[in-house]
Amino acid sequence: MTVLDRALVHLRIALNSSSKLRPTGKRYVVAGHLAQLDAEGKKRAGVCNMFVNIKASVDVIARHYKFSRRKVVRILLEEGYLEEQRKQPNTPVKGGRRETDQR
Repeated sequence: MTVLDRALVHLRIALNSSSKLRPTGKRYVVAGHLAQLDAEGKKRAGVCNMFVNIKASVDVIARHYKFSRRKVVRILLEEGYLEEQRKQPNTPVKGGRRETDQR
């Protein structure tokens, strides 16, 4: 892939208005203590790095780490790189299946 091809791909991604996800604009800096993190912590750091610095899409990140799209989005929400857009985030659901739900 030539430099021009990569630039066009990044331009298409940047101008893609079909995505409903809203990045917060928060910067990600690779931590110096990355070697001390466990495997899950390193994957979380990699997800954040790919999304913020490399500008990879959620689909590409999910494919790379063999995660579901849902898990990638959850990581980015927890780390503060995506805006929370749910109207009632993490509220208990009456009769739901989660432990936090009301029975």
